[in-house]
Amino acid sequence: MATLSTRDSSVLDAIFNGGGDLTAEGLCGAGSAPLASADVSATVPASITPAIPKAQLSEIKAQEAKGVRLAEQDDLEAALTIFTTIVQGCPVYSSVYNNRAQVYRLQREFTLALQDLDKAIEYANGDASVLRQAYTQRGIIKKAQGDSDGAFADFEQGGQYGNPLAKEVAVMENPYAKLCNAMMQETLKRLYP
Repeated sequence: MATLSTRDSSVLDAIFNGGGDLTAEGLCGAGSAPLASADVSATVPASITPAIPKAQLSEIKAQEAKGVRLAEQDDLEAALTIFTTIVQGCPVYSSVYNNRAQVYRLQREFTLALQDLDKAIEYANGDASVLRQAYTQRGIIKKAQGDSDGAFADFEQGGQYGNPLAKEVAVMENPYAKLCNAMMQETLKRLYP
């Protein structure tokens, strides 16, 4: 059985998994390290928001959990009220923007959801759990609105921060993978009519 060369493996990895870059240097190993293995948290400034005092943070998290429970029980208005109160009291708490965006998305208020997701990303301060949710959720909305390029970029980011759904969707939405798949389908049609 034939084995793939290092270069061929690099090409396939770049196309299907988003690893590496699609330049001659990148495919031959002279380029930068694959993006999929990059430490994305290193690209975020160490501190862009003031620290939230522990006592306040505990109360915020308790209220946020209450809002999440209400949303899970389909009481979206009550959840929205709680999340909005948290935002008003602590506008730099990134996680609540994710949760409020989810409620807005369920209410089909996509503009408000996107605004909150932008805020979640802005205030996340490198928090991978917030970033993976915010980018993935934003990708879902952009995909629903027909913004394939924006959705692909957000799914890639969500995947890099650890969201498995975002990783899977980014691979499926990869334009190079789509092109390669279309070429393979055409070849198979010719070989097996």
